Amino acid sequence: MKKKRKDTDKRGGPNTSRCKITVCDYRDKDDHEFPEEHHVEAYCVGGPEGVFAAFRKNGRFFIAHGDDGSWWVVSTPSRGWVPGMIEALSLAYNEGKPRKGPGKPRKEKR
Repeated sequence: MKKKRKDTDKRGGPNTSRCKITVCDYRDKDDHEFPEEHHVEAYCVGGPEGVFAAFRKNGRFFIAHGDDGSWWVVSTPSRGWVPGMIEALSLAYNEGKPRKGPGKPRKEKR
């Protein structure tokens, strides 16, 4: 029986976990203004010291990037765009990889 990796949870894949992080929002701020801070529980790639996080707060969806425990908001897309973003990431990730098997032939419409 395989052991569950420590950096996964029930809904996350390898290297994805639910983490408590603080995300700074520098968007629409001048150089002399402090960023808005979001203290959230997010899905993080690479854990709390990782590189990518996604979370929801007050009905909004947020995407954040991180480095060594520092996190910043990069986008707040509307929910309607999220499936397309996931599809684009998947297509870009799999580009150039050989397909497994020939696939099923399409049925002709009559």
